[in-house]
Amino acid sequence: CTSEDHGGGVRSVRSRLENVEVRECFSSNDGGGISSSTSYIADCDMYRCAVRSTEKRYGGGINSSADSIIRCRIYDDSSNYAGAIYSDNSYIENCLFWRNTSDTIPVLCANSKLVHCDIVGNRNTGSVKGCAVNGTNARLYGCVVWGNKDHNGEPLPIGARVNSVTFSAVEGGYE
Repeated sequence: CTSEDHGGGVRSVRSRLENVEVRECFSSNDGGGISSSTSYIADCDMYRCAVRSTEKRYGGGINSSADSIIRCRIYDDSSNYAGAIYSDNSYIENCLFWRNTSDTIPVLCANSKLVHCDIVGNRNTGSVKGCAVNGTNARLYGCVVWGNKDHNGEPLPIGARVNSVTFSAVEGGYE
């Protein structure tokens, strides 16, 4: 599936998405797999979705605002900015972000809370030093952030804008 607008696979506003598989979808705007706002997303897989644009576009797998994202697997997705997910004011629980690529930050979650999520094996392919997860006032609780690499194979740190990291395993630690 391909879209010139938001959401290559699904565009959702005030909806409930459950048990959805979104594969190999592309968007030239935000949200290669799903673009949503004020929705509940649960038990979904986003696989090999991408935002293909020369402009700064967000969320290869998911671009979300004010969503609850529960038990989702977001993997092998790409975007030039926030390869796995871009979220703002979302609650994200028990999700896997794995093998996503971005020129900058694989997981960008502003004003969002991530609980019991695994952010593993993601890659920054750009020449600018990025980070594994970032976002103004982002909070991580009980998360694993491990095996994320930059274009030189060096570990990606937690971004400076992350507000708190509690009971989490972070490769290289967190200050």
